[in-house]
Amino acid sequence: AAPGAGGAGEPAAAKPGASASEAFEAAASEAAAPPPEQESGKRLRQFLALEPLEDDPGNQWSLDDKEGAQLSGEEERKKLTAIITGALSLLFGFGYLITLFFVENRDFSDETALSAQDLAVLERPS
Repeated sequence: AAPGAGGAGEPAAAKPGASASEAFEAAASEAAAPPPEQESGKRLRQFLALEPLEDDPGNQWSLDDKEGAQLSGEEERKKLTAIITGALSLLFGFGYLITLFFVENRDFSDETALSAQDLAVLERPS
């Protein structure tokens, strides 16, 4: 059938002589159709790493190690750079958290009262 001829596979909006309400109902029923049962939530599970991807070969470094392939000098440098930058990012992250812990838990018991000299400085007109 030619496009727009109103075949069985075409939505009502494409059929000649279809009213607006028929087109709306057809579009709503197409949008509300549930996905096939086997595919339901599969992409979400793959996104959350609960289910492996279909054509995923895995970690390339692990595959290369299993094959016994020797890495070139450039590949070794890239691998070492990735490991070093990952370790540095973890070090900086933990350092930040430790610093934040100590800054937020300082003891201000001796600094709660202002001296007479501090009050005089604050009350002095500018």
